[in-house]
Amino acid sequence: MWKILFIAALSGGAAALVSQDLDQEWETWKSKFNKSYPNKNEELKRREIWEKNLEMITQHNLEFSKGMHTYDLAMNDRGDLTTEEMSGCLLPFRKRRSV
Repeated sequence: MWKILFIAALSGGAAALVSQDLDQEWETWKSKFNKSYPNKNEELKRREIWEKNLEMITQHNLEFSKGMHTYDLAMNDRGDLTTEEMSGCLLPFRKRRSV
């Protein structure tokens, strides 16, 4: 019984980390970039990352409008990835030298 309550508490707490105000924008973004996730937990994780990235982009663009940056940012197909995951996608593969 405690195990079920603990899991329910975790699930409920995690759901509170996403903004319902962004539901339509999230669905539009997923559709635009043909995103789907194997389960609700993975989708929730990706949604949280996406919201953090969206917040960072919004803040940066506000600063851009005040002349604090020389470029603006936009959400793209990698909006559901962490910085570490993006680095792995963007860094070129190194060829191994054979001896």
